[in-house]
Parts: sequence; C-alpha cells; structure tokens
Amino acid sequence: MSSDKFKNVAQFFFIWGVLSLVPILYFYLQYRGVEHQIYNLVQQERGINLEFDKQGIMTNTQDVLKTFRVLSDSIVLNNAVTAPNDLNSAVLKDFWRSVLYAQNTLSRLRLVNLQGQELVNVYNLDNNVSAAQSNQLINLNHSNLFDKIKQTQNKTIGVYIVNAQKDHVDLGFSSPIRLVAPLLVDGQRRAYFIADMNTDHLYNKTLSNESKNIPELIDIKGNYLLSKTHTGRLEPESSEKAVDNFATLYPAIWHEMTSLGSGAFKTTLGWISFVQVPLHIVDPNLNDLYLVDMIGNSDIAQTERNHYAALTSQLVAVLAILGLLSVLFLNWNRKHIKNTLEGKLALAAMEGMSAIVITDKNNKIIKVNSQFSRLSGYQLEDVLGKTPSLFSSGKHEAEFYQKMWQDLQTVGVWEGEIVNRRKDGRLLTEILRIQAITDDNHVIQYYVASFVDISERKILENRLREQSEKDALTDIPNRRKFDQVFRGNCYEIQRYPNQKHACFAICDIDHFKSINDTKGHAYGDHVIRSVAQTLKDGLRESDFLARIGGEEFAVILPHTSEEEAQNVLERLRITIYEKHHKKVTISIGYTTMTALAEDVYQRADMALYEAKSCGRNRVNYLANQEHLDLV
Repeated sequence: MSSDKFKNVAQFFFIWGVLSLVPILYFYLQYRGVEHQIYNLVQQERGINLEFDKQGIMTNTQDVLKTFRVLSDSIVLNNAVTAPNDLNSAVLKDFWRSVLYAQNTLSRLRLVNLQGQELVNVYNLDNNVSAAQSNQLINLNHSNLFDKIKQTQNKTIGVYIVNAQKDHVDLGFSSPIRLVAPLLVDGQRRAYFIADMNTDHLYNKTLSNESKNIPELIDIKGNYLLSKTHTGRLEPESSEKAVDNFATLYPAIWHEMTSLGSGAFKTTLGWISFVQVPLHIVDPNLNDLYLVDMIGNSDIAQTERNHYAALTSQLVAVLAILGLLSVLFLNWNRKHIKNTLEGKLALAAMEGMSAIVITDKNNKIIKVNSQFSRLSGYQLEDVLGKTPSLFSSGKHEAEFYQKMWQDLQTVGVWEGEIVNRRKDGRLLTEILRIQAITDDNHVIQYYVASFVDISERKILENRLREQSEKDALTDIPNRRKFDQVFRGNCYEIQRYPNQKHACFAICDIDHFKSINDTKGHAYGDHVIRSVAQTLKDGLRESDFLARIGGEEFAVILPHTSEEEAQNVLERLRITIYEKHHKKVTISIGYTTMTALAEDVYQRADMALYEAKSCGRNRVNYLANQEHLDLV
C-alpha cells in the first residue's frame, strides 16, 4: 500500500472515529434506558387511552339520563297516564317505537301502574323493535325490583343495577341497569316509567377500537362487567359458568386500585394501568366503575426486543452516514472546489423542478427552460425583461403575493400552490418553489423559480370531492356535505349572534317501510327521488337541502324567521301531498338554529317525532325554550 493510500485510510478512520464518538455514547445511554423508556411510554399511552374511555363512558351515561328525562316529561307519556285509553296507549307505543328505532342507548321502555302491572312494554330485541302483546305483559309486584321502585322519591330518577335475569321467558330480555321515574298527576303518583339501558351497546361503543386493547370494565365490588377473558356479573343467574371477581383473583392489585383511584404499576402479571370512572358525578344513584388495561410480560419483552432492534438499526445507519460524510470531507479537502456565485446559481437551476424561470435582483426574467415554454406557451423572447406578474391569473389576493415576497426577503425561499395563466388564457395550477440566490455579502442577486403542473390532479380532486358530497340516488348533497354546511351555519350564528337568523328542519317520508314492503324497493327509490326533487324545486336558492338517511332529508333555511319557515315547510308538505295524489306524505320537525349544532339537531329530531306521534303529514315546531323545559 502506497503512503498516500495509507494516509487517506488513516485520515478516514480518524475522522470517522471522532465523529462517531458522541453518537456511540448517546446510543449506549439509550440502550441502558430502554426498560425505563418502555414503561414511561406504556404508562403515558395507556393512561391517555383510559382517560378517553373514561370520558366516553361518562358522556354516554349522561346522554342516556338526559334522554330518559326528556321521555319521562313527554306529552305523549303524560296523555297515556292522565287519560288511559286504547288510543293514547297506541300513540305511546308508536312514539316509543320511533325512539328505539332512532337510538340504541335504551333497549326497553315500560309503563307500569302502582300495582306493578305492565301497561305498555316496547323493547328492542336483537335490533327488532316490538311492543309486547296484552298476554305478554307481566306483573312486577312481587319482584325485588318493584320493591325498590316503590321507594323512589317523587320528582327524582331511580337508577338500579340488578343481576341479569330474564324478566319474561317468552321475551328473553335482560338488562343490568334500569332507570325509573314516578309519574305524577296533580301531585299524586299515578304510575312508573321504567327504561332499560343497553349497556352492551353503550360500553362497546365507548371502548371499541381495533388499534388498541379493549380494557376490562369492573364495578366497585370487583365484578367484571366487560372482559374478553373473564366471566362476570352479567352472566345469567341460571348459568352454571363460574363467575370471576377481580378483587378475589388479585387482592393486592385491587387494594392499590381502590386506594389510588388511577395510575399504573408493574406486577408479576405485567404492566397494569387503571382509572376510576366517577359515575356518581353524573348521577348520585350510580356507583363508580374501574377501567383496567393489562400488558403481559411477554408483550413487554417483545416491545423491548423491538426497541433494541430499532436502536441497533439506527446506530448502524448513523455510523454509515458518518462514514459517508468522512469520505465526502476527505474528497472536499483534496479537491477544494471553490463555491462561487455562478456555481450556486447553476446548482439551484439544476436541482429545481422541471419548469424553471430565473429573474435578476429586480425580478426581471433573464432565463427560462424548454419545460417552462411547453407548459406555459411562452418562449424566452416573449417574457425576456418582464416580471412574473405577466402570468398572474387574478385568483389570488394582494396579501398572498405580499406574504410570498416577505418570505423571500426574510427566509430566502417560498414554496406553495399557485394558479397562473398560460399564454392561451387557460389556467395553470402549479406547485411553485422560489429560491433567492445571494452573494457572499448575503445580498440577493437572482431568483430561481421552479414548478410542476398539477392542473389535471386538481380537476380530478375537485371532481372526486363533488362526487363524495352528493347522494347517488337523488343527486342532492349527502350526509357528509350536510355536516359541513350545518356546522358552518352554526359557527356563523355563534360569530354573529345578532345578525344571523336561520331555521333547521328534518323531513321524513311517512310509512316508507310500508311503501317498500308493498310496492318494492324500486318504487321506494322512485318515491325518494320524487320527494327530493319536489323539495329541491320548492325551496329558495339560498336554502340548503340534503339527504341524511334512507327516507330522511334535512333543510337549512338561512335568514329565515320561525313564521317564514312555517310557511315554506307547509307549502312543501302540501305540494308533496298533492303531487303524489295524496298517497305519499311527509312529516316535518323544525326549530330555530343556534350555535350548538348537536342541540339544534336534537330539537328538530324531537319535533319530527312529535309530528309523527300526532298523526304524521304535519309540520311541528320546537322552540329553544321548549327544549330547555323538556330537559
């Protein structure tokens, strides 16, 4: 080996060793702290997930109680209690069926007299909403549940958690949590309203997420409410399967959980994270729960191996990069190429995008390449000595260009999407990058702009966006577009409460299931299209119409008072009734829009159900204050 080669090799290893010293020390410390890092990451990640699950359970439970209060104060239920007859009972059944069809948080609604006899029983069993026949109505007088119900104070809600059992063998129905409200007439107790919570739906909805482990749900006595590996209190009493209890299986862990409330620690079983769900805050009658997430030792060991492998890969990559840098440094040191202003300009031009425009420090064009001429239609002689404002399309405000020049002067580079105009007048959408080239004194001498044409991609994106926001059957906006417009209107009302006035309505085709069943789905689709077109033709240009469900439509009426909305909606209802020869009708519920989107939608939905419960083919209004009174 010659002396020059030996010297180069020695210099390479010296430089490489010096550069690698700090990274090697860093990775050594990282190797030693892997276990601590893993536990910190586990504690942080699982703790955040459990907090989200906790808030979800509390929010869903609060929503159930809120729905129960609204139902217990409804006019339909009050009529069935104050004037018990077949008609009021039938209306109550229809109203409750609509409620159970619309949501899955409650699974059964019952009206029971003071002697414990069921008067009305509407239930959702396996997604099939039905009302119990008279021979299926049972008497609860001698049950432990009814003894508790009779002790419920007036004007309060009783919450009772019971062991799962079959209330009636023919219905095969069970629920662990029941809500009870005494019904008063002239201050006297006349009946009870009982609702069963659909706990499986509520908690599975809250905890279901394929990207993480589903934690176990445990009550304050240590019983498993939800678990993949343990049986719990929700097993039927007749089951012969053994019931597990967390407090019995892991007493030491249970003691730590009940004393701390929330936290994480390592055990012989693995890493355990837990959090207490304070349901007593939602309602004093509810007991608190615990969410427990456990990671086995084997999973932790695998995670450690993955971290070690990742660190090793990073170390090898860093050493390789440092070796390459060492070679480049030696090569630079040997050749010592002078980096001139002309070299910077050539490098920027070569490394730019395919279409290139070069201007001097006064922003006068001095050079373009062939790709620029092909995309824009301009040759060098067309633009030489002119400024790039020649290509302006008028699509951007003055602030856009001011921000561009501010970045060029301060940062030295600007990159973004811009719309310019070709020589033939057509628009050209570009991804544009402008770089300022400076001399040794950091004074700008040139600007190099390079861009690529994304016009066709933008056209395709806009077309796909329009398709994704339209309902295929009716060619009107779909639920996705409705959500954007609806929340946008609510935001405008929030921002300009004294200037923006609007109404929101939900329209539903009456007896649509019967239309499908008797005349087929093809005719049902025809009815939906016809109703949609009639609504579209009857609305004003400023109004917004969308299909948000199977036979359900939403209408936003901006700058519209309650009286004006009533006139518009009544006209639409009558038009549909007459156009379809009095064989197709719609029910409409509407309300005044506020800044709270969910509240507005709920009020309109309740108004719709009231309209259907009162005979259909009508327009019903629910004001803000009426909703507050119900709640």
